[in-house]
Amino acid sequence: MFERKKIKDTAKYALKGNWSKMFLYFICVSLVSGVTTFLIEIIFGWSIELTQILSIALMVFITYPLSVGVYNAYLIILRGEKVSLNDLGFAFSDRYPVIFTHGIVKVIKIFLWTLLLIVPGIIKAYEYSFTERILIDNPQMSSKEAFIKSREMTKGHKLNLFVLGLSFILWYLLYMVIIIAFAFIWTIIAGVIITLSGSFVIIVILVVFIVVGVTLLSIPLNIYVQGTFSAAYLHIKDQAEINVDYTI
Repeated sequence: MFERKKIKDTAKYALKGNWSKMFLYFICVSLVSGVTTFLIEIIFGWSIELTQILSIALMVFITYPLSVGVYNAYLIILRGEKVSLNDLGFAFSDRYPVIFTHGIVKVIKIFLWTLLLIVPGIIKAYEYSFTERILIDNPQMSSKEAFIKSREMTKGHKLNLFVLGLSFILWYLLYMVIIIAFAFIWTIIAGVIITLSGSFVIIVILVVFIVVGVTLLSIPLNIYVQGTFSAAYLHIKDQAEINVDYTI
């Protein structure tokens, strides 16, 4: 039985005392991604094609593995264990080739299914949603095996996971209201400052401030949502033993 309230309560309970750590982890991922992207734009901005290629490479080789490290931190917290900053670098180990190639294959699979129709793409996104956590829990498992096990684990639960995501809609609406209010107020302030100063540097600083502000405001909600889906993974995992023939 998929107990949505129990899953969300489990996530909230596990995050008690760990919000600051998870916030720090999200900041680390955002900083690495943001600073590197900024440097790519500055250094290679003369070539749109090269900038796009390097941005994709950044996502595949750095941002995605760091995100897997965040999933690892969630699982550690949910199991009642202490988490450290070193856990964020989980993917940067001997498992690195498997993890970053898995990320590429997963994106391609979902993209190809989405080309058929939007709905099949959404279904496959939920079907493959546990693959990273499965790879974390099974160090010897291959990417293909993780896809198989995720398909088995989400069988009969994809609608439950979809509804679980929808249960955060009010939080997302509240977040949008806060963002709009923040952007409106800051636009007025920025307009006054720009009018008085007329400095290009000031304009750049204001834009950076808005981007950073929006990012920081989104982190608490992301922590709660991702923590809940990690709790859902453990909930389903604990409910039944998945017997899969991994013969390739």
